Formats: sequence, structure tokens, C-alpha cells
Amino acid sequence: MAEIDVDDQERVARILADAFIITLATANTLNQDLGVDLGDGASDVTDLARLADVVGSDLGSDNSVAGLLRPFARHAGALAKACESLDHMETFPFRAAMRDSNLALFKLVVAAGAARSIPLEQRYRERLRVVEERSIFDRHLQPAASATAS
Repeated sequence: MAEIDVDDQERVARILADAFIITLATANTLNQDLGVDLGDGASDVTDLARLADVVGSDLGSDNSVAGLLRPFARHAGALAKACESLDHMETFPFRAAMRDSNLALFKLVVAAGAARSIPLEQRYRERLRVVEERSIFDRHLQPAASATAS
């Protein structure tokens, strides 16, 4: 059995959480307001599972790892093409393409997380804490945060 056919729920959850974080970071880099780009139906939604229902995605009914990989690869590839076009200063609407691809990836990750009952918000916080702990500044900031919490 090929690795792609193995549906390791924990591994998929980690990958989706990282992809969620990356789409948010990419949106920040592009000065992209995902709330605005998602449209009117999403403006009042604060729950990611409900957001998945509102905005939809091209996940389709195949929630297997292989089914998730195809649209993920398509959108990541389009984002990579836009980055390459920027790098080479090609005549290409790279910013719009980057925003469109990032929005599609965000929707896909949110939909896949909801379909698999993965709490992306919780995973987001846990993953960022791991990254923060690796930072040389964490040991300096952590006592101050603990003191203000008391």
C-alpha cells in the first residue's frame, strides 16, 4: 500500500493545522482580509466548522487523503506558479493569483478539518505554542505572562 493511501488521522490533523497556519500567515503577507474575501455569508460566522458549510470548497465528497491531495496540490501549485512569476518579474497577475490560491487553500483546509472533525482552532494554538517554545525569546517572555495571569 502506498503512503498516500494510508489515512493516518493524527498525521492528517497535524498537516491540516500547519496548512491552516500557513494560509493565515500568507494572508498576512499579502495583506489579505480572508473575512472579506470569503464573502457576505461568512462575515458573521465565528466557528470554523460552520464556516466550512457557509463558504464551501472543492473538497467534494471524497474526504480520503488521496481525495484531499488533488485539490490541495492544484491550489498549492497555482500559488507556487504565482510566486515563481513574481520571482522572475513576469507579466502575470501574481498578487491576484496568490490571493485566489490562498483563499482556495484556506477554504479547502477549513472544509477538510470540519469533515474530519478536527478542531483547527485548538490545533492552531497548540502548534504555535510548540513553535514559541523553540524561540530564544520564549524563556524571557513566559515569566512575564505568568506574572500577569496571577
